[in-house]
Amino acid sequence: MKCFGVFLLAAAATLPLAPGAQGQDKKVSDEQITKLLAGKWIQEEVKKGYLMRVVLTVDKDGTWAAEAKLEIDLPDKKQSLEFISSGTWKVKDGKIEFTFKNSSGPKPKFNPDIETVIEINETTLRTVSEHDKKKETVWTRAKAKS
Repeated sequence: MKCFGVFLLAAAATLPLAPGAQGQDKKVSDEQITKLLAGKWIQEEVKKGYLMRVVLTVDKDGTWAAEAKLEIDLPDKKQSLEFISSGTWKVKDGKIEFTFKNSSGPKPKFNPDIETVIEINETTLRTVSEHDKKKETVWTRAKAKS
């Protein structure tokens, strides 16, 4: 998902692939992915000079929506960019296929964006982009407001 190279994932922060992640013997089932995927996920990357935050909402009905915000520190000011995207999703063979239908940002680099699920549970979603197998995306489930 991160490599939502598809704008969002392109916008989303990428981390080096964790050692051993590619060689995991325990594949996550499509049923498990589908069951746990619905909800709100957050990804943040803070590096010198910029902050990137993506909020991804995945609905059980097969649709998704994302809001991405990028703040860049320039020498004389702070620049802020915001994008909204939405589309549909489906799970097949341990992969999530995100198809973009609408985006206020740049045209997605890959459509659909296909992400292999490395790990999914109640709190964490880790994926590797099919378009760049060296990029891993880590999402954290948003805490429910009380």
